[in-house]
Formats: sequence, structure tokens, C-alpha cells
Amino acid sequence: MREIHDLRYMDTDDNENRLNAFLPEEDGFTAILHFHGGGLTRGSYRGSDHRQELVEHGYGVITAGYRLMPGMPYPTFLEDAARAVATVLEQLPAWGGNGKLFIDGSSAGAYITMMLLMDPHYLREVGVEVDRIAGFISESAQMCTHFNVLKYRGEDSRLQRIDAAAPMYFVQEDLHLRPLQILWYTRDMYARPEENRLMVKAIRHFFPEAPLDDRELEGTHCRPTDPADRTRAYLEFMEAYG
Repeated sequence: MREIHDLRYMDTDDNENRLNAFLPEEDGFTAILHFHGGGLTRGSYRGSDHRQELVEHGYGVITAGYRLMPGMPYPTFLEDAARAVATVLEQLPAWGGNGKLFIDGSSAGAYITMMLLMDPHYLREVGVEVDRIAGFISESAQMCTHFNVLKYRGEDSRLQRIDAAAPMYFVQEDLHLRPLQILWYTRDMYARPEENRLMVKAIRHFFPEAPLDDRELEGTHCRPTDPADRTRAYLEFMEAYG
């Protein structure tokens, strides 16, 4: 496995605007860009993650940091994430990738992943069209406005809000949907299974034949009872659309 550590993708003083890459020895791989969880207020791209297991299956895995709230305002983390996507797409040929990139995230990182898909203006602002992305994988995302975005705005974080800071807000007839996998867990965070089921229903109401793979896995928030279930889900999705 080839490793690249602490690659800066933005000219800022924040040490979180960096990437780590874990790449197969052989060229021609499909890549996955992962956004970490932590409620948008903590967490790091440096943490170990189960997606490194995917390198053993021939995939390149890149982990991206982003600036956190409350130190940085909404939507800084989404702008950072879009810039990370653009940088990875630029770097992949030099790293030996085949040009195919999936984006995935856990919890808050899944919220970021969903917002990049559902509101693609963040990607367009850095010169990336959503069609450049092979697919999106969301693990335990909040599909309503994230509770810490509500808190940042001075609202009760327990509220269920569907506004322009909610992935579900953008489900409409003119949505350009890319292949999407939505995962959640049987004993997930409060209301998280219901939000994910509602998101799936909302998408299928407009797009009955959508390239959508939804799965409820056994386990707690981003913690499968059997980690092999999550790896299998990822592999099946990426093999279908990669």
C-alpha cells in the first residue's frame, strides 16, 4: 500500500484542510474520498477508518479534513469539502487512478456527502460537475438540517427542519441524481432511521427508477454489528456503478 500524508488542498492556516491517501500498489484503481464524522465540531481526517480495508480490494481511499464549527461559520465545511473533491480529481491521474471517484461519509461526513450531491452548486463553484462523480455513499446521515447547524443559528438542536441546509430540501423534479447508496443502522441515533427512510421515499416518489441502494444494517450509529456487512455493501455498490 502506498501512503500520502498531510497533503494540503487549500492555502489556509487550518491544519484540517489536508488529505491522507491510501493507495493500492498497482495503478488503474477506482478511488473513494471519505469525509469523517464528529458533528461538524470535531473529528479529523487523521483518524483510522474502516475504509482503509477497501484498499485490500483494489480501491484507493482518501480521507479529507475540513474546518469545523463553531470556529468557522456554516457553510465553510461544505466549501472546504468541495475544494477537497476538486483537488483529489486533479491528483488522481498522477497517483495512478482510473479517473473514477466515489464520495462517502459517516454521520456528519455523510451529511456533507449528501449536501454535495443534492446542492451541487458547491462543486460547480470549484469547477466540478456532479457527473464527474461515479457515486455517493451516505452512512447514517442527517437528512434534515444538521443539529449543530441549528445550534449555530441559535435554534433548538432538537428541531426537525427541512430548509436549504437540509439534503431533503433539494428533492424535486429537476434534481440531477447520481448513483447513491444510503445506509443506516437498526439502533442508530434518535430519528436517524426515520430520516433516512423518508429520504429514500422522497427520492423514489420523484424517481421510481433512481440508481438508489438503501440498506438498514444491524448495529448502532456508524458501528455495524458485523463490519463485514458494511464493507460488503460498499463493494457491491461500487462494483455496480464504478
